[in-house]
Amino acid sequence: MPPLKPIIQRRFPNSDIVYGEFISGLDAKMRYFKPLRIDIYRKLIRMIRSQAPDVTLYFCMESRDVWEKVLGSQTGTRGGLAALLDASAVKHCRLR
Repeated sequence: MPPLKPIIQRRFPNSDIVYGEFISGLDAKMRYFKPLRIDIYRKLIRMIRSQAPDVTLYFCMESRDVWEKVLGSQTGTRGGLAALLDASAVKHCRLR
């Protein structure tokens, strides 16, 4: 969020992250360009999956098209995120 920029600058004065390739998104949040975010997410997912192949992943602040490009149609059309998280809870918590 834009108000975080001065906080980041104050807390991490030697970091140049806020001066990078950020743009103001349609939701008014500061974001990396979409192709860069997708590339970063794909790399993160590979690293996470190498250690925890069954963990449920989701991007709460991303659009559906980013989800689909990064995770496939994991959110699906049948119940969306709620169904995804419910299925994960059932699986990992051994619920019925």
